[in-house]
Amino acid sequence: MRKFIIAFAIILTASFSLGQSVNATELDESGQQTSETESVESQDVVNGDTTNYYDEDIQVQGDDEEVVANPTPALKDSDYMDYSGPVDMFTGLPEGVEEVKTTGIVTISEDVSYDRSTGMFRYEIDHETHFYCSVADGMVTTDEVRFSMDGDGNVIVYKDGYSYSGIPDSVSDPGSYVVQKKTDGNSFQMISFRIVNSVTGVINQYVMPDGFRLSSVYLNGVEVNKGYSSVDLTEEGSYEILYHCSGNGLDYELDVDIDHTPPQIKFKGLDKDNRARGPVKVKGLQDGDTVYVTLNKKETHLNLDNELTESGLYYIAISDEAGNTVEKTFRILIYLNVKAIVFISIILAIIVGVIVALYITRKRLRVR
Repeated sequence: MRKFIIAFAIILTASFSLGQSVNATELDESGQQTSETESVESQDVVNGDTTNYYDEDIQVQGDDEEVVANPTPALKDSDYMDYSGPVDMFTGLPEGVEEVKTTGIVTISEDVSYDRSTGMFRYEIDHETHFYCSVADGMVTTDEVRFSMDGDGNVIVYKDGYSYSGIPDSVSDPGSYVVQKKTDGNSFQMISFRIVNSVTGVINQYVMPDGFRLSSVYLNGVEVNKGYSSVDLTEEGSYEILYHCSGNGLDYELDVDIDHTPPQIKFKGLDKDNRARGPVKVKGLQDGDTVYVTLNKKETHLNLDNELTESGLYYIAISDEAGNTVEKTFRILIYLNVKAIVFISIILAIIVGVIVALYITRKRLRVR
């Protein structure tokens, strides 16, 4: 009996081993395996280049290997479930961590958002209408600024206090701009920004717009203390200002040459009381300077010799390419200039001629 039980156990063990061997052989001969998934930290090698990626799943099918990439998201809510530090007020994420998005509307501040599809900031006029602008409120730029609207609204664009008729597609002239909306008879400012020349002297400080932070400031190629939320531009030189929008995650740059030196202009012919008894000559004008002149509050201009000759009250403003301006108010008193002398001489000659003619005529009448 004991021998029978031992023989039966040996036969059973041999059968089980044979079954496993046959099963393995069938799998090997078929060349297919249902699925085997393993998580690896992969490197994608293409034409000799190696690029590191996030964790991804590799699914093996037969003799060919097909890589199915399932990158781990850059940010997951669960990553910060236990975070207890400071939080960015605009993104809701821990400070220093930014959520990168490529589409949709991103909130910048109250009533202001950013439309990634247009690359423009969106300002709410009402619940259904929005005004779009390529710069944010408070920005300084050297570039063209674009506008658009997605409906009807009472919006007015001003430049240096003068309004446009309608909303232009874009503006590029240097100056201070304001965009207002009118609701129920009241005006509300939505945006103010400034366009400057690449060489400018009209700004002494750049205060960061709401929702933006300074990244770096370079003066003449050397990094300087960037401060907290503003850049001091009182020192002349070439500035590279890089700043970042926390809401849309984009970087912005302002490159300007600051020149605060006013035009070196002299007015020849004026006394210490800013009066002249003859022509006034303007000296020191440079190519690119802009000259504005009024005589008795009416616009006039310099002559070819850069002189002002007529009598009256003058105002003159001269601006260089950087926007630095020199102003002068003076008066030219009545005087006998060349034209006046010639005119008076002609009048006197006519009077003398008439007197002589009358005298001769009268003398002839007496002789008869």
